[in-house]
Amino acid sequence: MQFITTLISATLDDPVTKLSPMALDRLHNPPRQSLWIDNPGHRHSISTYLAMEHSSKDAYQKICRSTARNFPGAQGIDDILSFHSVENLIASLTGIEKVQHDMCPNSCVAFTGPYANCDQCPLCTASHWNEEVLRGTSGRSKVPAKRFTMIPLGPQLQALYRDPDLAHQMRYLHEPGWDYLGAVLNGDIKQDDIILMVSLDGAQLYESKQSDCWIYIWVILNLAPDKRYKKVHVCPGGFIPGPNKPKNIDSFLFQQWDMRKMETGITKPPLILGLNYSRSLGVPLCMTTDLMHLAGNLSDLLISLWRGTMECSHMDNKDSWDWAIFHDEEVWAAHGQAVEDTGGSVPGSFDRKPRNIADKINTDYKTWEFHLYIFCLAPALLYSILPK
Repeated sequence: MQFITTLISATLDDPVTKLSPMALDRLHNPPRQSLWIDNPGHRHSISTYLAMEHSSKDAYQKICRSTARNFPGAQGIDDILSFHSVENLIASLTGIEKVQHDMCPNSCVAFTGPYANCDQCPLCTASHWNEEVLRGTSGRSKVPAKRFTMIPLGPQLQALYRDPDLAHQMRYLHEPGWDYLGAVLNGDIKQDDIILMVSLDGAQLYESKQSDCWIYIWVILNLAPDKRYKKVHVCPGGFIPGPNKPKNIDSFLFQQWDMRKMETGITKPPLILGLNYSRSLGVPLCMTTDLMHLAGNLSDLLISLWRGTMECSHMDNKDSWDWAIFHDEEVWAAHGQAVEDTGGSVPGSFDRKPRNIADKINTDYKTWEFHLYIFCLAPALLYSILPK
């Protein structure tokens, strides 16, 4: 409830935002002209930086040195920027800058809102501060033990309106869509409002390991469906380092949460209760379709039924479950081998060959493998096994 109360009275000038004076000024007075960079050295630096988004800093520096060496005297050659300088230039031109907040070293909570002045995690009691530095300075220097990164959304949205084509594309929601149009007719959504969808998930950075960090993004629904999900139009929201799963996600999203649920389907007071009630389509219309997890969720449910591992009432008797065909581990192991053996008959267009589900289900079975199993392999393999 403290997060909700704080959010109700939140302003851009609150210290928790950690926005620079320049960033605050741009939010209040967004640039209205198209961005143009006259300096060819700066244009080359930015183009190289963006083209090498998956490369290292060292690779960027080597390309810049090679350019300067092979094109001496070229216009702007002396203005090619270092990696650090080009990042600062992009931030100053776009107004988009990262903001870092302290967090529990075990990823339980972010030290924001009511947790901002805590010296230890309210859930696991881990220290807010780097203990080695704290002891070495006799408590005078407080360095956070861990931090996470947030990318403020406002400047990213403002940048869209500096490009004439993108500004025109942002008119998509004025086309058919009754949920949206109904909110417009009610006056909840006005002509210059931006409609957003937030998405958060764990990211597995290394193969065969659990999620190493959690990322949340903003999808701009003003854009048409053929544009809104493309990487160039998706706005990063923040990055929460692992390896542990966040326990209080509200404390991480508190700084820029801009969605709202209603009263149903929740187990605790949600952070979004601190927002005006007119800022959401309400349940269930605000719930987005999640096709990516459909196969995984169905697999969890069906396999737990077939193996007889699903939790049930104490009055229920699992021995009566005639559908629990894989309750016997040997039968389950044989089925897993049968799944793997289908690999020779599955077309290459179906991606990788299916692996033994009995061996891999608790480690690194992929979403696509669950999709292939549930919708393609299981109906055939279980045709004469599952009871009618």
